[in-house]
Amino acid sequence: MSATNTFKIERQALAILMSTVSKFAGRTPPYDLVDLHFEKGRLFASCFNGEAGIKAIVAAEADVENAPTATFGVNVGLLASLVAAVDGDIKIGIKDDKVEMKSGKASSKLNAVLAASLPAIETKDMQTIAVLSGEALLTALNAIEFASNDITRPTLCALLITLDQESGQVHGWTSDSYSAAHTVAKANEVKESCSLLIYNGGRFVTNLISMVAKEDQVQIMSNPDKSRVTFGVREAKARRAMLITTPTMENAFPLDAIKQMMSARAEKISATLDSKALSVCAKQVEIMGTNTAHLFTKGGEIHIESARAKDDVGVIRNVLKTGNLQGEFDLNLNVAYLGKVASVVGENPASYSCSEATKPVFFSAASFEAVLMPILVNAELVAEKAEEPAAAEAVAA
Repeated sequence: MSATNTFKIERQALAILMSTVSKFAGRTPPYDLVDLHFEKGRLFASCFNGEAGIKAIVAAEADVENAPTATFGVNVGLLASLVAAVDGDIKIGIKDDKVEMKSGKASSKLNAVLAASLPAIETKDMQTIAVLSGEALLTALNAIEFASNDITRPTLCALLITLDQESGQVHGWTSDSYSAAHTVAKANEVKESCSLLIYNGGRFVTNLISMVAKEDQVQIMSNPDKSRVTFGVREAKARRAMLITTPTMENAFPLDAIKQMMSARAEKISATLDSKALSVCAKQVEIMGTNTAHLFTKGGEIHIESARAKDDVGVIRNVLKTGNLQGEFDLNLNVAYLGKVASVVGENPASYSCSEATKPVFFSAASFEAVLMPILVNAELVAEKAEEPAAAEAVAA
């Protein structure tokens, strides 16, 4: 390749880099570009969608010593597709107004912007407010499962992160008005007690979760007025570092109301649930085309069955694997929430408690608690209880 400012990078490293940063790219110019900057053996890749953005860093090798820096922007989707279509290590260079890419005998030329085209993602005006492991951050972010998907209610489409300097804990809070969740994890250090409301309508939190591993080290940074938060992630395995940033929302989250509701946890009826069996039962109910799961006690066991759907395709019934059952109940829950509880809890057992059919239902496990509102269904649509349902067993993946 005769182009100037040429550098070489492993294909897999560049593919992972493009897959990562493209999650924060926009669809229209200039936000459909990725800014690439090569300097001193490192390749910086940045994407920005108008609000949230990312800068990721990987190792790259210059063809000559003391190679000059190179900065250019190319269409992120096109570059990602070309990288995925080659096999070997990749050489990239700039010649005239083109970016030339070569891998083995394959070569391509891309139109480029030979300068930075997106806002710089920097931390010079940011202050570190917490340091924690990737595992602790993921634990806190898991509350996003219970956020609303209704973008007309942006406050409920958000995750509230609260940092407590005295306890050294990071908390995650969400609610969709029918349910609420709280997660908590221990940070390595909390430098300042504060709250950050992060909107997930553009899937910022969901994308952040997909890019963090338990072994990573994370810094949470913010500007002085807390209007923007940046997560600095240093990967333990992939030799890659990232800065992921987003604006925060004005904090109108109903935290006090949620805390009050969770503090009123009922203990009149309680049980310990097998989370894998709960997941299996929830999937079985969903297969029947209904969002309503009918749960009731019978013979010292918790039974679960699908409420009859409008097209009446049938009914599925099962016995939920439980322990320490105390009391009796008969109520209906949105089956999607049962699946979310099982997802967040993972392999840990979940504690269940309630008081009566029209009162909130509580689930909890290590570092997690949730409250769900039961739903009322037409009694004629509720299936008759089975005499001998089969027990649910956890199915290995």
